Amino acid sequence: MPRQYSGAIRITTCQVIQVHIPNASGSWSKASRPIELEVELLYRTKRTVRLTSAGEVFLIEARKVVAQADYATSEQVKALVEGRIHAGLLHPPFDISLLSYEVIYKEPLIVIVSDTHRLAGGAPKPVSVRELSQEPIVSFPRKIGPVLYDSIIAFCQQSGFSPNIIQEVFQQRTILGLVAAGLGIAVIHSSA
Repeated sequence: MPRQYSGAIRITTCQVIQVHIPNASGSWSKASRPIELEVELLYRTKRTVRLTSAGEVFLIEARKVVAQADYATSEQVKALVEGRIHAGLLHPPFDISLLSYEVIYKEPLIVIVSDTHRLAGGAPKPVSVRELSQEPIVSFPRKIGPVLYDSIIAFCQQSGFSPNIIQEVFQQRTILGLVAAGLGIAVIHSSA
């Protein structure tokens, strides 16, 4: 799915869709229980996973939702620049040179390691970016999240090294599986 998971919709391994809905305060929260579909979205064997016909339709529709959200963001930026509105809530990427803005929330990044990794064990602790300089990294492709991807590259370069990205995969579950198998580490948002 574009952008790792399409905004408010997440497909889990058991093919249950968790829907996030706005509550009275306008923030998003998970529905009290997942909504189970009466159709199979994925065909799975021990060696492969592929979309079923219903899954392909669902993916097309999810991409439309993401495209509409992107369009709404770009329209909001346009309205701000043109002075038709005076304030907005935006999430990168957008052209910050066109606007005055204030960051109201920054989501922390976390490093994911296998159970046998030298950084594993004990309570979670801060890790210096420099400590990751020799680590193989499993990541998502830049086109999934260009702002986050570029930020991770920039953090590494500011610490004096280029990251050793050994594998790029689209699904976060695959990233986590590769990390668990000891192929490398991953840097992701804490809410992921």
